[in-house]
Amino acid sequence: RDFTEADRKNSHVVLLSERAVHDGFPGEDPIGHKISNIVPTPDDKAGSSGDVMVIGVVANARINGLKDTAAVAYVPYFAYVPWSLSFIVRSSRPSSTIMPEMRRILWNTDPQVAIPIVKSLDDQLNDSLGSERFQTLLLSSFGAAALMLALLGVYGVLAYSVSLRQQEFGIRIALGSDKSRLVTLVLKQAAWPVLAGAAAGLVLAFAAGRWVSSLLYETRPTDPMAIAASLALLILAAVLAAVLPARRAAQVDPVEVLRNE
Repeated sequence: RDFTEADRKNSHVVLLSERAVHDGFPGEDPIGHKISNIVPTPDDKAGSSGDVMVIGVVANARINGLKDTAAVAYVPYFAYVPWSLSFIVRSSRPSSTIMPEMRRILWNTDPQVAIPIVKSLDDQLNDSLGSERFQTLLLSSFGAAALMLALLGVYGVLAYSVSLRQQEFGIRIALGSDKSRLVTLVLKQAAWPVLAGAAAGLVLAFAAGRWVSSLLYETRPTDPMAIAASLALLILAAVLAAVLPARRAAQVDPVEVLRNE
């Protein structure tokens, strides 16, 4: 429930968020309970306003970030000593055009009023996501670097293996082996370590899930779509790294190989 008109100037009522109820009244119905109030009223500016009664429970709000649901107690604004006040304005016009107009309206009402911050909801959201974006960029950079190292490793191992097996490939071609079969042979050689690495990565992903979950928002480290996309990206990258050595194996000249023999 919300505050009613009768509650607006009543300094002895409070609404609690679901998180506050969970922390303060586990397994209990908080309605009717009294809690200590330290918010000053106009009659008691020292800040000891007695007890307030819980009259309702409201949904959690993410005040300090997208992942944190703070324990919040809501009191009627006009029943207490005024402090800073925030207005939320909805408009179909761009925020860049209405913010100067909002300042003019407020200053026309009270030229002495201080307006320290005027920003759009998008700007407010972007500011609150600064640390999350930095973490995402940092982890993405490490992931991209690890993927590039893995690709270089796959390419280097296959290229070296193909150079050592040129005689074998030349003899296979001379005996009538199809070049596509040689390409398949090299790709299979690349597939085994890639699949083994993917399996090990899955095990580590599940093992580190609890730690990684603290860095995620509204998703799970074991999300099937995320895992499938990661595996698809890894396999595609490995195939691309193996294509060049595989083509080199298929282009071996059997005459040149036999002549060297």
